[in-house]
Amino acid sequence: MAFAPSQQRNDGHGYRSSWRPWAERACIAQLCVAVFYLLAASFMVPALWLDPLGPLVKVMPAIMLSLVALPMVKSR
Repeated sequence: MAFAPSQQRNDGHGYRSSWRPWAERACIAQLCVAVFYLLAASFMVPALWLDPLGPLVKVMPAIMLSLVALPMVKSR
């Protein structure tokens, strides 16, 4: 399937976190992937912590959002 550069392909990945049966699993998966990325990058290329654009620092808000969303999903 070909897409023009201005079109975005939607595989439905964003919907998994908003669909109730998948929401908890999506939060846990996002948390695990983000933590793995952070730890792997820290061990493989520790100099990324000093990068001015902060590629490793940018992962922390995603981790915090997952930690905040997880109890909310469980309580709904």
